[in-house]
Amino acid sequence: MPVASETTSSESARASGSKRRDETATHFDQCVSRPLRRRYVAALLTVAALALLAQILVQIMLSQGARDSDLVNIAGRQRMLSQSLAKAIVLIASQPEAAAAAGRRDQLRRDLDEWQRVHERLSPLHWEATTPALSNLPDLFNVIEPAFQALRATAGRVASETGGVAEADLETTLLSEARFVSGMDAIVDQMSLDAATRVRWLQWIEIAIFVTILAALEIEFLFVFEPAARIIRRQFGSLIEQNHRLATTESIRQNNEALRDEVLFRRRIESDLRAAHDEVKQLSLVASQMQHAVALLDGNLAITWINAAFERQYGYDDEAAKGQALLPLLRARETERASQREIAAALEAGRPLAVEVALRRNGGTVVWTEVRIEP
Repeated sequence: MPVASETTSSESARASGSKRRDETATHFDQCVSRPLRRRYVAALLTVAALALLAQILVQIMLSQGARDSDLVNIAGRQRMLSQSLAKAIVLIASQPEAAAAAGRRDQLRRDLDEWQRVHERLSPLHWEATTPALSNLPDLFNVIEPAFQALRATAGRVASETGGVAEADLETTLLSEARFVSGMDAIVDQMSLDAATRVRWLQWIEIAIFVTILAALEIEFLFVFEPAARIIRRQFGSLIEQNHRLATTESIRQNNEALRDEVLFRRRIESDLRAAHDEVKQLSLVASQMQHAVALLDGNLAITWINAAFERQYGYDDEAAKGQALLPLLRARETERASQREIAAALEAGRPLAVEVALRRNGGTVVWTEVRIEP
C-alpha cells in the first residue's frame, strides 16, 4: 500500500507540472511571443515598403532623366537646324546661280521638314504630356514661337521660289534665327536646371527614406530586439534556476529513496530481530525447564543467559554469570587445558561438540561434566 500511494502521488505531481508548463507556454505565446512577432513583422514591412518606395522613386527619376536627356539633345538639334536653315538662306541669297541654288534649296527643304518635326516634338503640349512641368518651359516655348513661325515662313518661301532671296526675307531670317537660337539656349538651360532640380529632389528624397529606414531599424531594435533579448536573458536565467531546482529536487528524491530503502532495511532487521528474540525467548523457556545446565553465549563467547539448572549445578546466579567468559569462569585444573582448548575451538568455529571435562563450581568444587555445544 505505501508503494502504491507514493506512485500515485508522483504521477499526480508530474501531471500538475506538465499542466503548469503548458499554461506557462500559452501565456508566453499570447503575452510575449505574439506581440513581439507582430512588431517585428510591422517593422520589417515598413523597411521593405520604404526600400520599395525608394526603388520606385529612383526608377521614376531615372526614366525622367532619360527623357530630360532626350529633350536636351532634341533642343540642341533644333538649335543646330535653325542655324543650318539661316545659313542655307544666306548662301542662296549670296550665290543665286541656278545650279548651286537648286542644291541648297533641296537641302533647305529637307532641313525645314526635319526642323518642323522636331519643333512639334518640343512643343509645350507634347512636352507636358511626357514630362511634368517644373518651371516656365511652356512660357519659353511661347517666346520662341513667333521667331519659329517667321523663320519657317521665310524658309518655305525661299525653298519654293526659284529666284533670289528678297532683302526683307534675308533680314527676317537673320533676326528670327538670332531670336530662335537665343530662345532655344534659354530652353536648354531651363531643361538642364529642371533636370538638376529633380536630381536634388531625388537625393533629398533618398536621404529622407534612408533616415526613415534607420529610424525604423532603431525602433525595431528598441521595441523588438531589445525586449526579445531581455526576455531571452530572463528565460535563460529562469532555465538555469529551474535546472538547479530540478537538480536539488533530484538529489532530494534520491536521498528520500535512500532513506526509504534504509527504513525498509531497518524494518526487515527489526522484524528479523523480533523473530530471533521470539525464538530465543521460546528456546529460553524450553531451556529453563530442562534439568541439564544450559548457557547461551554471544559472539565473544560471553554468557548472555543461564537456566536454573546451571545456577544449581555451578553456583552462579544469572547476575554473576552474565557477561563472563564461560571457560575462564568454569576452568578447574591446568591439566584440563587441552579439553578446554578443544571446546574453545568448537565454539569459535561454530561446530557441534560433545566432550567430558572437569569444571569448577563457585566455591572451588570440581565436577565432571559432559559438555555439549550446539551452534
